[in-house]
Amino acid sequence: MDESFKKQLEDNGVDVEATLKRFMGREAIFMKFILKFADDQSCTGIRESLDNQDAKAAFEHAHSLKGVSGNLGISSIYDLAAQISDLLRGKSIEEVSMDQVLELQEQLEKTFGSIRSLIQNYQQ
Repeated sequence: MDESFKKQLEDNGVDVEATLKRFMGREAIFMKFILKFADDQSCTGIRESLDNQDAKAAFEHAHSLKGVSGNLGISSIYDLAAQISDLLRGKSIEEVSMDQVLELQEQLEKTFGSIRSLIQNYQQ
């Protein structure tokens, strides 16, 4: 990974150093997973589930995204996915504060889009 890409990741909320330690310094493995992250469909799944009034499915997508982003050190996405998960956990759609969830979802989509663009630009 070149220093420019590393700095761009860090500027977008990725703790590269801590994640590399978790991967026992194996930069090639880190790169494999961070590049694959651009294809993750969990963010889209949250939105689609909310549109379909399915709080359980939205929770599952948010929880999945929380796990993946946490493992990759993408705290900017992890924090938003965790908040959405917490708001949806064990609730029906009628029990959910949709204004809060949708506001967080918009932030998540923007943040995920930035990370995805960064990764896609690096791959070109």
